[in-house]
Amino acid sequence: MAQKKKVLILLQLCFALCYLLWVGAQPFVRQAAATKAATLLLSSIRSNPRFEKLPQTQQLELLKGQESLKAGSFQPLVTKYCFSGTGIIWAILSILISLFLLKNNASRGDGVAWCLPVASLIYSFSFSHAPPLRGETLFPSEAEITAEYIAPDEQFKNKQERLIEAWNRYLITKWANQPISTDTVIRAEQLDCAIFNFNLERADWVLNKRGEDAVVAHLLFHPPWVLLIAYFIWNLMFAWRINRFKKLEVRSQKIAKVAT
Repeated sequence: MAQKKKVLILLQLCFALCYLLWVGAQPFVRQAAATKAATLLLSSIRSNPRFEKLPQTQQLELLKGQESLKAGSFQPLVTKYCFSGTGIIWAILSILISLFLLKNNASRGDGVAWCLPVASLIYSFSFSHAPPLRGETLFPSEAEITAEYIAPDEQFKNKQERLIEAWNRYLITKWANQPISTDTVIRAEQLDCAIFNFNLERADWVLNKRGEDAVVAHLLFHPPWVLLIAYFIWNLMFAWRINRFKKLEVRSQKIAKVAT
């Protein structure tokens, strides 16, 4: 077997194994990230002076949740994991084809290699959007807050500054239930109150409401189309090169027979 062909096959095999490893690690990665986010959320609430003004029962509930997270006895994310079937099929096909080719079993590997670009093309169109987690619905979209809280004639240095201002106005109006003050000190106090109330609602969802709806979290995010196109081209070129190597090997064998 040609050295270039072997390198190409090993690359495809590594890609498939890495894909399966990444998919398998997602539940643990997502759980760890959710636990870390919940820990930081409860810590920020606990460190705010407003925490002492909460009812005693609410304080105890938040402290209990914080201790459960530290002890590892509480998992803040309830999900039903949905994997991309076409992605798994592609990975299995890649592994089988690569192993057949490495064993010089060309009759099974070369022709079937054309299934890989087909599988990658189907994979590109197989994504669906999962319903958002209830905790995520607390966050309005960028378009919603800018349309409601930013006047068309207002000028900002950049988009980031515009979005931050819209977000702060949303928090004060929605979660502090106060008219937005023009005084810098008063506005800072309003914003602190709003953030605290907003985080309380998020903590309530994490600790109490996480199981209210059937949560479906797709592990595989929808990649940019540039990556999907590159993914398809790679598989297409892999199948073409594998079959090209086969033709060259057959030709070299015929030449060797003629020479002998």
